[in-house]
Amino acid sequence: MAVNENVNIAEEQEVVDKNQLILDKLNDGSLGEVSDVKLRGVNFKLTDILFTIVSVGFVIYTLYIGIFGMPSVLTHRISHMVIILFAAPLVYPSKIFKEGSKIELIFNIAVTVLGVASSLYALAHWVDFYSYQLSTLDLVMLVILVVSVLESTRRSIGLPMCIIALGAILYCLYGNMMPDVIAHKGYSFTRIINMICVGTEGLFSSTLGTAAVEIAAFMVFSALLQCTGALKYFMRLAFSIAGSYSGGPAKVAVISSAMMGTVSGSTVANVTATGSLTIPLMKMMGFKPTYAGSVEAVASAGGSITPPVLGATAFLIAEFLDMSYWTISMAAIIPAILYYVSLFNSVHVRSLKEGLKGIEKEYLPAKGKSFKEAVFLIIPIVLLVALMANQFSALLSAIYATIALLVVTNFRKDTRLTIPVLRTTCRTALKSMLSVSTACASAGVIVATLSMTGLGQKVGSIITEFSGGNLLVGLILTQLAALLLGTGLVTPATYTLLAVLCAPALIDMGANPIAAHLFVFHFAIIGTLTPPVSLAAFAAAGIAGSNPMKTGIAAFRLALPGFLVPYFFVMNPTLVAQGELLNILIDMATAIVGVMFLDYAIEGYRKQKLNIVSRILCAVAGITLVYPNYIASAIGLGIGVVAIILDRASMKKNAAA
Repeated sequence: MAVNENVNIAEEQEVVDKNQLILDKLNDGSLGEVSDVKLRGVNFKLTDILFTIVSVGFVIYTLYIGIFGMPSVLTHRISHMVIILFAAPLVYPSKIFKEGSKIELIFNIAVTVLGVASSLYALAHWVDFYSYQLSTLDLVMLVILVVSVLESTRRSIGLPMCIIALGAILYCLYGNMMPDVIAHKGYSFTRIINMICVGTEGLFSSTLGTAAVEIAAFMVFSALLQCTGALKYFMRLAFSIAGSYSGGPAKVAVISSAMMGTVSGSTVANVTATGSLTIPLMKMMGFKPTYAGSVEAVASAGGSITPPVLGATAFLIAEFLDMSYWTISMAAIIPAILYYVSLFNSVHVRSLKEGLKGIEKEYLPAKGKSFKEAVFLIIPIVLLVALMANQFSALLSAIYATIALLVVTNFRKDTRLTIPVLRTTCRTALKSMLSVSTACASAGVIVATLSMTGLGQKVGSIITEFSGGNLLVGLILTQLAALLLGTGLVTPATYTLLAVLCAPALIDMGANPIAAHLFVFHFAIIGTLTPPVSLAAFAAAGIAGSNPMKTGIAAFRLALPGFLVPYFFVMNPTLVAQGELLNILIDMATAIVGVMFLDYAIEGYRKQKLNIVSRILCAVAGITLVYPNYIASAIGLGIGVVAIILDRASMKKNAAA
């Protein structure tokens, strides 16, 4: 018995020591440092040098075209593909052979050589492809190019996207054998390869173009922000603001993940970056591992729907709608506010429910000092927003913000630019592009085949037919498709497919175009939280040491208000800043109150445990308040007041007892 007690005491002391170490690192600024990119595919000294040279060239070229303009569209997009196909097999292992084995190295080198050779061939001959029928050599090289793109996609984002792309190609070949509702005449293999690889409809579509220009510029900005120490300063600022309050570490997770998510654009990367600090501290303060992981997952997912960057997908939305990036950012502000208000309030309610307190102030960084240290890194972000607000292009705004960041990092000794920092920045920027560019290229293959066969229009017709022209039913069908695809695809890929397949049908049913595309975008994000394959939740579960499926279910539950808001901003687009300013402000205010009532209903707690009647009233009040309609909001407000009165009466009764 004594032995067991000693073991438990030792384990508890180990946890305390570990958490204290985290706090010490937080205060001395050593936490949050970005590590260099490791080449897991082909990791030789020569390949590492080549990767560095290419990544530096990629960053310089991205900055150059932002200031001086780019060559012809296809020259630029194919050149970008050369870089991606060179880097992807070096960075990511094949996952077919044992990592580091001889056959693995041979395979990865072969994939790299074939990918670069085929893309260089396309770069040298793309003009000729228009002037004559494709030769046998042309076909062989272009087939190798398509296979190389799909293989790089498989490595960087997983198998599902490749399966969909291959399925689309097979559908082009054998569409005449399909059921009548989706059948087409069928196309020859040569015609399909021509459609995919020649011109700007397939691999080298505007989707890849957006990745190779605007997204690339923002990835460079993001990499520089991270590698110069933004993460540690943002984390210190977040802890100084919210760390001492009830459930402080969980609230810090919400704030810091929002800060980093707006610039990183990757939900899973955000989980691993900020979660390594917030999740252990949440556990230290008494949150269960499952809940700690779910908070970090939901907070990190929200970063991708938060302006100014909105992950990588906002640029694709702007491209599809032919609108300015600033317009899309403004439309996304209110949904992002509602998302984080709901999550922050939910964390607060759970903290009260479980009697959890914050971290003692003496262990936390001082607010004034933290703000003073972080403000110089906030300046470039403010500049970025200001430039876009003044109708500068997204590309030029990112370039100027990057230049500003290069200047302000020299204000402090520990963030001054050195050769190693610049090297890591360039390598990080290139690595961060791999998943986005391969996803966009593979999505281009799929979109080209959809255009070729007319399946996009047919799916739209099917949605309209199944919904009976009812917008609400159409939204439900679109949501299901987004959640299904979002479990296995990165957000840009999910959005691109559904923007072609579903968004036009929603617009035809009467949805506002911006609202329809943001609806698809939101559920593409939420798909990363949805079991059975909730990537963000699984990444958080790995850090928390919790059951991945239970963490996914908990994240799904936390994000429930986020499922309702997109429906409401489609029904009344004031919640995406479409309409009169006064109406927008009123609807936003009532919606904020509404999501808080939804949190009370979901948690079954406000200042005490809610009985079933109060819980139902809170749910009804929340839904009617979020719905942007004055009559509904007035009814919801009345119901909410009744719920609070009943809750207070119950509190007085319990106190008297």
